Amino acid sequence: MIKLIDLREEEYASENWKNLRPFFCRLSPEYIWNETRNNIIEEVLEELQARRSQNYEYPTYFTYPTEEQMTTAHERFREAGLFFSEIRELVGYRAAEALSVLAGLIRLETKGNTLNIFEECFQKLWYEFSRHNYARGYRTHIVRSNLVLMLGSNNVFGLVGNSPWQSQMLDYFETGTHEWTGEPLNQIYKHVIRILGGSDSGPAEDNTITKGVVDLDGIPNEDINSFCHSLEWEQGAPEEDLLLPPIMMHHDRRGPSQPPSDFYYLPFHLLRIKCGRFWYLESSILSDPFNRIAMHLFLSLDLRTRIVSEMGLGKTFTIGQAAKTCGVDNYSAQMAIGQLIKVGLVEFDVFSGEPWYSSNQEFVCRLEARSILEP
Repeated sequence: MIKLIDLREEEYASENWKNLRPFFCRLSPEYIWNETRNNIIEEVLEELQARRSQNYEYPTYFTYPTEEQMTTAHERFREAGLFFSEIRELVGYRAAEALSVLAGLIRLETKGNTLNIFEECFQKLWYEFSRHNYARGYRTHIVRSNLVLMLGSNNVFGLVGNSPWQSQMLDYFETGTHEWTGEPLNQIYKHVIRILGGSDSGPAEDNTITKGVVDLDGIPNEDINSFCHSLEWEQGAPEEDLLLPPIMMHHDRRGPSQPPSDFYYLPFHLLRIKCGRFWYLESSILSDPFNRIAMHLFLSLDLRTRIVSEMGLGKTFTIGQAAKTCGVDNYSAQMAIGQLIKVGLVEFDVFSGEPWYSSNQEFVCRLEARSILEP
């Protein structure tokens, strides 16, 4: 039986996480917590300071580009046929990704100055992001659904309260129609409506999100490596040019600004991940370090259900207690608990001064964690 600790690739992660930021910073920020945390603190402080001093030459990622910056970009790519709405779309994708990263970092941080910095950045970025509706003609439903899915993947909406932007998007998907076919969007996008907190009444949509279960056990052994590899998203560092060649933004093609795998679009706070068969694979089947780390992620997501089921809702427990009760080692329990914290299903004592991964830290499964339990 595989152990999560045996899949850990510390050296590879430390050397490559900056090139694979979306994976290590959003899907798995707890994997190399100190590296990602310290680096992002530095980046956030630099961007916030640049914004305060109105230094608009500084590349943005955790702060929203100014209208002046986007106008300059529009002029730069105008001859290539790039519309301003396309620039707004790309900026929206990058901002949604940054908000998802910050949401995970905020939930995994104890009270103190660092948390204040993350929250300030998140609030300013959300304010700027949510001022826009991101419409682009016949692609409006695609752009908006992708943005909702990216934000939902790390439960960003759980941190913004009753947001007017969220309400506007919910109204659009509940009452709007497809720009091409005229079909009611509430028949096509039930999964998006669920993420936005709306009612998913009516005939069930054949969609993973509305079903509430991601069943990976049916993946054949010969496809395991390609499935793991599909999560390898080399988006580029935030300090690189925000804008991409226009060809990457046409015909629904996914460029570096959008996730290469639908796994990045899944709202893990609403989904139970089933891959029990993976625990019994031979680790030698995994062909390279990244695939081993991806498998580490899948197993930690699978273990979440066992922890919530065994530890119960609203009851205090430690990493050691969860590990003993669930029959796993402390490291496996720690990684699964980190995943639960990241998406808002588990809380820890943020006033204790102890980091989330401390053996002395106390955790509680929130009522929302019922969504990942067996029916």
